[in-house]
Amino acid sequence: MTNFESLIEECENYMINFRYEDEKSKSELFDIEEDYISLVWGMTPFESFQKVILSVKKPKRFIVFGCSIGYQCFYFNKLFPEIPCIGIDLMQYRLNFGNSMISKYLINNVDLYIGDIKNFRPMDGDLIWQNNLLFEGDFIESLSVNLLNNDIEIVSYKPLFMKNRLFDKNEHYDFLDKSGELKIIKETKLTVKTSWTENQNIFYYWKYSENNFYDVDFINKNLIIPEKYLKDYDSMNFYKRFVKSDELRNLYNKYNNKLKFLEFGFNVPELYHYTKDKIDLIPIMKKLKTFVAKPAHFSESVDVFIKKSIDQQLDLELINQKLNERIDISDKGNWRRVPIGLDINWKDTERGVIVEEYINVIYELKVFVIFGDPFIADLRTGFSESYTVDFIKKENSYLNWDSEYSKIIEFAKSLKIDFFRVDFLYDGNKLYASELTFMPATFLPTQIQELIGNRLRMPYLKYYYPQLC
Repeated sequence: MTNFESLIEECENYMINFRYEDEKSKSELFDIEEDYISLVWGMTPFESFQKVILSVKKPKRFIVFGCSIGYQCFYFNKLFPEIPCIGIDLMQYRLNFGNSMISKYLINNVDLYIGDIKNFRPMDGDLIWQNNLLFEGDFIESLSVNLLNNDIEIVSYKPLFMKNRLFDKNEHYDFLDKSGELKIIKETKLTVKTSWTENQNIFYYWKYSENNFYDVDFINKNLIIPEKYLKDYDSMNFYKRFVKSDELRNLYNKYNNKLKFLEFGFNVPELYHYTKDKIDLIPIMKKLKTFVAKPAHFSESVDVFIKKSIDQQLDLELINQKLNERIDISDKGNWRRVPIGLDINWKDTERGVIVEEYINVIYELKVFVIFGDPFIADLRTGFSESYTVDFIKKENSYLNWDSEYSKIIEFAKSLKIDFFRVDFLYDGNKLYASELTFMPATFLPTQIQELIGNRLRMPYLKYYYPQLC
């Protein structure tokens, strides 16, 4: 048996070996039995604890409220011995036992203290594990709201924030902090085995706060999302289908958004030819060693033809035929060749064909811009979602897009649109702005979709509920 196994065995046998002393210490602490009901005994197995901890963000410190004999601190120390761990409890006898285990098994970086959790001062980066099943509801909710005003996270045995909701949703909670700002608290629920039940729900909470560069009042009035569409990412994205906007109509044309990109100093693939008319494109394509030829007015994956090398053989007659056929068709009621039964007015844009430089791509970077903030980017090695490598921020280990980040902010100020996506091509040296979309149809992982959706939704909560701010 290892030292850790022996340590946990002693913790598991605590109540068997010291029940009398434990009950005596509780009776000395409280005058009546009802007052110490929250000091009942129970343990969460290491495997269950590990499942929870490995599902949350790695903290700077691990804090246990109601640590009892400190077994959760010992669990955490086993997983992350380099991270400080603090346990707080009211029962001196249980803390004495825990400290005896620290001495016996030479445990470093764990400190157990007697104290009242109301007096605890959190630090940014803390993860607080609350042994709070029998804590009084209003008290623990108020405590947790105050804690989450800091850059900390909470694990709880009971659901928090049953009050203060603006929307009846299960996956997040909106509340007002002390400064009057709306915040979102995100919740993840895990189900694990404990000593008292096979299926104990454990909840993980963290604060989601927005940092948008402008608010709803700044964007064009006809682009404001009505309150009834604020349910989630999909419903907010869906609303764009109803928007009538000459600006979106103009910029949906890839030639026009190329001109807009140039206006703000972005690198763009070199333009070889643009036409609004049916012409013979074969002589143009024959002269080029490499090229990309595509409709200027269709979604990015429709009839895009790429010549990647001088040796590559393409059927230029077929390409010419397909692209000229597209000039007769609007994308207004069509989305990637799939009829959607609902016209998208801004897709009734100027029809045309664009022939441009082929960029030998290492990465594609699809940047989601929310109220002026280039919030997160989908980094890919190919054109579809299956090629996604990671979702990155401005600071990342893949490429430097500081310059593009700053230009996107200025670009967004001119558009005055709440949400759009800019697509870039990266050749290992430069980023090229390639396309602009106002209703990103990308399949997103659930957590990324919720992250983007919440960020987009927050300014609207302030806009529709000014009396709460």
